[in-house]
Amino acid sequence: MTQDNTKHPTIITVTPLPPHITGGIEEYAYSVVNGMRKEGLNVIVVTSRFNEDDATAYPEEAGYIYVPSRILFQRPILRNPLALIKVAQAIRRSDLIHIHMPYPLVEAFSAFIAKIYRKRILVTYHMDAKIDVESENTREPLIHSIIQKLYVLLSARWPLSYCDVICSNTRAYAESSPLLRRYLSKVRVVYQGIRRDLYGFLDRNAVENIRRKYLGQRYSYLVTFVGRLVPYKGLKYLIEAINIINKSITNNDKSILFVIGGSGPQKDYLINLVKEYNLTNVLFIGFVDDKDLFNLFAASDLVVSPSISELESVPITLLSALAVGTPVIGTSIGGTAETVPNDGVRGLIIPPKDSVALADAIWRMLNSKDQAKYKVTPLVRFWDDVAKDYIKILYAMLGLPLPSESLYNNTRMHNDRSEVINRTRKYDII
Repeated sequence: MTQDNTKHPTIITVTPLPPHITGGIEEYAYSVVNGMRKEGLNVIVVTSRFNEDDATAYPEEAGYIYVPSRILFQRPILRNPLALIKVAQAIRRSDLIHIHMPYPLVEAFSAFIAKIYRKRILVTYHMDAKIDVESENTREPLIHSIIQKLYVLLSARWPLSYCDVICSNTRAYAESSPLLRRYLSKVRVVYQGIRRDLYGFLDRNAVENIRRKYLGQRYSYLVTFVGRLVPYKGLKYLIEAINIINKSITNNDKSILFVIGGSGPQKDYLINLVKEYNLTNVLFIGFVDDKDLFNLFAASDLVVSPSISELESVPITLLSALAVGTPVIGTSIGGTAETVPNDGVRGLIIPPKDSVALADAIWRMLNSKDQAKYKVTPLVRFWDDVAKDYIKILYAMLGLPLPSESLYNNTRMHNDRSEVINRTRKYDII
């Protein structure tokens, strides 16, 4: 970074959950925050605090303002409105406010205060705030629909109306979202990234050990899913696809082990569904540690994410698998098709909620003679690239010169970066 005397702006980042909670929005938001701080920006985070959590999980430092909250309808909801006084004071002293949506009510309050003080407003729209619950109660869908409409009326519409720029992971998601497509004139596309530090855990021996551990002498292929075990991930359709595949396997076919990593409210339901179909080649492995994640993807023959809802824009797991040269399967939901190759070698995009199409796609990818060709050029974009894109946007919004020449670097996919290719070759992954 070159030395400069530029006065760096103060940014208020409003994001729903604190950094110790693992999730796609959290990884995105705090990766951008950390990237901004590395470039010298003063970033203050406004986020939720839950009484039931260990107090040590919340850093007591100047960079955070905590809003006492509880989880209601799968979202953090404000418990003490007086906490918003500090938020308003911080916004008044700031130069720009960056809101990660959805964050019910807090997002609307923050946008309203920023508008009063004539601050620039940048919004990152992660997903539509749908309630993702499967229930046999016929009244619940109607209740959830009313709640979702109230959320749009009372909260979501205000930051989207007041803001200067809206960032979306893909153009396709912005156009498909019933709410966001009303504001397309404000939308800028900033593609997601992955964590650079996870490459440090890549190890050839670990990859080989994973394959030996799971495949043994019985299986030939390893197909993996990692993520939250929630309805919108579409795991019911993956299990149905596995049942279809198993019925079609003959004695001459190579066997496939399906590994499902992660935890969530659907776990018991999914385990029972596996038992109902009598699937002996499905293994639930629970939460996957960071140090194991990329090695698991590198050891896999295929990574699948059968998402079925606009709650998913682009699965980071697919981007992570592509980064180590493993083929993937995703669905046409959200913006996945905009970021995942659909060439039958590196990836396939299928319709959502189609178990037959998913089974066929898995079978085709595993039996493709051209599959090995993809293990040559990983497609990688890191979170610091994403952060630099955001810094360019917010400096332009404020009419300020960029603080560093490093920000002029190309931040597109690193599909030709020697550092990535050398890193993966070191571990014989490509």
